[in-house]
Amino acid sequence: MLGGSWRAVGRGYGRDSEATQAWFAVEVGARAEVALSRHVALHVEADVLVPFTRPTLEIRDRSEILHATTPALGALLSAGPLLRF
Repeated sequence: MLGGSWRAVGRGYGRDSEATQAWFAVEVGARAEVALSRHVALHVEADVLVPFTRPTLEIRDRSEILHATTPALGALLSAGPLLRF
């Protein structure tokens, strides 16, 4: 399980506004390592994040309302060398 906070600041459109909301998500992923030598390996990691809540920011002006919502799914991908001593 992952968690954090989402912060947005709006300036110059109607009135200035700021919002901070907490978020929580489940992480599902896969990891792999390929040994290149005794001390060096290639590490690959891929994750999908499924949020429990989707924070929304609402910006109001005299003539319209804009909504910003976080995505329904997120993805993380990382790859690189892994050194062992």
